Amino acid sequence: FQEQLAAAEQRGEQRGEQRGEQRGEQRGRIAGIQQGIQQGIQQGIQQGIEQGIQQGIQQGIERGRREENRLILENLLQVRLGELDAKVALFIRPLSALSAADLTRLLVQLSALPVDENGVRLAQELLAEHVLRMYFESGDERLTNLVPSLLGLSVDDLEVLLSQLPELSVEELLGRL
Repeated sequence: FQEQLAAAEQRGEQRGEQRGEQRGEQRGRIAGIQQGIQQGIQQGIQQGIEQGIQQGIQQGIERGRREENRLILENLLQVRLGELDAKVALFIRPLSALSAADLTRLLVQLSALPVDENGVRLAQELLAEHVLRMYFESGDERLTNLVPSLLGLSVDDLEVLLSQLPELSVEELLGRL
């Protein structure tokens, strides 16, 4: 009987150890999984913050560049032509997105305009044509023919149309003008 009791105790101890090990391993796995999930969440948050900061910096730089371009264009036109009329002012904002090379070419063209009423008219035409060429195929001659119609719009209608240009095709623009 003593031998059976000792054997039963030994089996009980072994089973207890096995169960303890299994439970310990299971708890360890659960703790490891939880720790892994927590680390993954923290890494994801950190990456999101870093990407957000980088994207914010890039957007800020782009906004600053556009604002600087707008001021340069606006100042040149005011110096050359005096007070800017509402139509000229409407064309300045989209043109502020031009690349440095394209903006420089436009500034050179504007600086060559006469300083009189004819210069104001030519500036309006030049600005209108550049805005159209920003959004549409630059080789399309129909764009040049649209400039007088575009300039014939009221200030309110012109403002609406300029805001819609990025979504329009040339055919849709032709239909509206």
